[in-house]
Amino acid sequence: MANSCYLIVLTKFRLPKDYAWQVGLAYAMANSFDASLPPYRLPRFCGYYFGRNAQPIGLCRDGCAELPLKEPIAYLSVHVWRATNGEFSIVSDAKDKNERYLLVHDNWSGSCWLQPFDLGFRFLTAKGPDFPP
Repeated sequence: MANSCYLIVLTKFRLPKDYAWQVGLAYAMANSFDASLPPYRLPRFCGYYFGRNAQPIGLCRDGCAELPLKEPIAYLSVHVWRATNGEFSIVSDAKDKNERYLLVHDNWSGSCWLQPFDLGFRFLTAKGPDFPP
C-alpha cells in the first residue's frame, strides 16, 4: 500500500487518558531528568510503536523509552491492527518504510490516530513550530 495518507484517525479506537502512566512512559521520562528540577509534566501527545523483537517503545517531545512488554501495552499492536481491519501496523519491522506507522495518543481526550512513522516522529518530538527556512 502506498503511503498516501498523512493522518489516519481511529474514531472508534481510544486509549485511557492515563495510558502513558499505565505503560510506564511517564515514569521513564521523569527519571531521565535531573531530580533537582521541578516535577516532570508529560506533554499532551505521546506515541507508541513496536521495534525489533516486538519491543514496545513510547515517545514524546522529551525523548523515547523502551517499555516493558506487559499489559496493557503487550497487545497494543494487535488492537491497532484489528481497529484498522488489518490495513495498518505499528510494528516497525516492516521492510518497506512506507508501511511503518506510529500511533499518536492525545493524553487529554484519549483519542488516537496513526501517522506515517517519520511524520509522527517529527510531530511528537517537535519542541515548537517547525517553519521552513
